[in-house]
Amino acid sequence: MIHQVRELLAPVKSLLGGTPLFMAGNSLLGVVLPLRMETADYPVALTGAVMAAYYLGLALGGLRAKRVILRIGHIRAFSIFAALTASVCLAYGFFWMPIAWARCAWLTVSASRA
Repeated sequence: MIHQVRELLAPVKSLLGGTPLFMAGNSLLGVVLPLRMETADYPVALTGAVMAAYYLGLALGGLRAKRVILRIGHIRAFSIFAALTASVCLAYGFFWMPIAWARCAWLTVSASRA
């Protein structure tokens, strides 16, 4: 029985190990982004709108992920989404405009939840 479980988990062991780390790092954006907007003296309503884009991407990313995974496979999909999330997280530092942060937030979470 244990041998069968190990055989089933072997192909996805790296995904199961990397996903919690990936999600923990991405979840820090939910803390860092509002704090950064607060230090830039943006209104609270604007911070709420940017974070609303974050959670809109969370919902839409989960709905659209199935098609991508079925089309290219789970390993390629994970690699693409991880690379996209990492590059968009780096892009936060290039912008000081809330609309750009909203787009980055939407893209980051929609890719990571897929």
